Amino acid sequence: MTKFTKMVATGNDFIVIDNRKNVVNLRAEFARKYCPRHFSIGADGVIFIESTHDVDFRMRIFNPDGSEAEMCGNGARCTAVFAYLKHIVKTPEMQFQTLAGTISARVIKNGARIDMREPVNFELHKKIAMKGKYLTVHHIDTGVPHTVLIHKDIGKIDIMRIAPSIRYHRIFPRGTNVDFIQVTNRHKIKMRTYERGVEGETFACGTGAVAAATVSSLLGLTKPPVGVTTKGGMLKVYFSVAPRCDIGACSGRARSDSFEIKDVFLEGEARVVYEGEIINER
Repeated sequence: MTKFTKMVATGNDFIVIDNRKNVVNLRAEFARKYCPRHFSIGADGVIFIESTHDVDFRMRIFNPDGSEAEMCGNGARCTAVFAYLKHIVKTPEMQFQTLAGTISARVIKNGARIDMREPVNFELHKKIAMKGKYLTVHHIDTGVPHTVLIHKDIGKIDIMRIAPSIRYHRIFPRGTNVDFIQVTNRHKIKMRTYERGVEGETFACGTGAVAAATVSSLLGLTKPPVGVTTKGGMLKVYFSVAPRCDIGACSGRARSDSFEIKDVFLEGEARVVYEGEIINER
């Protein structure tokens, strides 16, 4: 039997498995089998906790389509809480590996605070061709690729009609997550996300919250810390922006070499929903 824990972080739900003894070998197949809703356990992804010699453990996360994600902010918070509750680590503070690099985390009341990788590959005011027209987007890598669009009322957006064309656009060879954001004040935004691998809208996205918060700040619309309201709840993103050039040279359209984002933290709730067992799963 394979023991699992069902966890949720701001509406993003995961099947979490302590896989340090390789209880599941076919990870992609497992995700495709058990993530579908109504017909199985149902989840936005499967998280496997595995052994490594470099840090406390390794986190691997697989999407419902069987693809392996480089990183997931909400999944990382669930991972931290799981590791602490299951005594995989002895203290609330820990480090674990992901495909996007090493993550530092601290379990706090009702959730966790994650030290996120500094965003890279900024492409602000990027023009992409969409059905004979050009759409202005903002692209950034926060561990996984995200494309951010600013909108006055994200509640009116038909995500399933618009987002797939951006997600699969040829200009993004790795594909991209798509985030629609609405600025409410200097420290708060609303966000809706179409996730690559899930191939649909999710209740929240941690790396998307970091992308949305940092992009909105670089565009001069917000200042850190930024609270990000999603359908699943509130996430808080802390960071600092350091210019790399004179104010005059940095004005107008921002370039990837005109600033750097430092000290990025993602904070939010993460909790156990239930625990269960799967019979004869390898």
